[in-house]
Amino acid sequence: MSKTGWMSGMIVSLLTAHSLQLSAVFAVDVEPQRVELTIPEDEVTEATLEISNRGSRAVQVKLQTGPYRAFQPGLTFPSAQNLIQFEMDTFTLAPKANSTVSYAVTPPPNVEQDTAGEYLAAILVDEWPAEKAVSTSESGATLTVVPRLAIPVYLKIQGREWIEVGIEEVRIQDQASDSSSDLLNVTTSLRNRGTVHVRPTGTVALFEAQ
Repeated sequence: MSKTGWMSGMIVSLLTAHSLQLSAVFAVDVEPQRVELTIPEDEVTEATLEISNRGSRAVQVKLQTGPYRAFQPGLTFPSAQNLIQFEMDTFTLAPKANSTVSYAVTPPPNVEQDTAGEYLAAILVDEWPAEKAVSTSESGATLTVVPRLAIPVYLKIQGREWIEVGIEEVRIQDQASDSSSDLLNVTTSLRNRGTVHVRPTGTVALFEAQ
């Protein structure tokens, strides 16, 4: 399943071995789809999310925080999961309606002792049917599929942002075993040596014909 946002998932609220009534709306959108904030060490930072219901039925939205999920296995990051508090974490959104949700970010309690430059988490947005599904099957079983958006959160600590990226390796190989092919694969390996995340862009230029 693919949807706007960093990642998406499903929650199954009830499952039985009998025939089932399926209910799924897939209507909620969230802006921004990625939260990047620079927060001071000594005061609370406030921000907002814009949540909209594109569907034709009312939905119930539930907000919570979760751990950041890295694409590269084995990596661990300082967690911001417990630093975020929502003004309201459960509300009903009418069809075609928008809602602005405020939330507060508290500095880490050990920010003076910790040398981390950035804390990471995810904001989880669950979309539930506003009305309880009514089963039409003889078994009475109901299966509710709950779409989930996970918005990545990057909290930089003001004054600790250090950006440094090193090129570890540049490798050029023939794309195919066929020697007549003039296509090349260029692989560039980068290492982030700084204290915050980066999204580098650049150009690889070849000046030697062979």
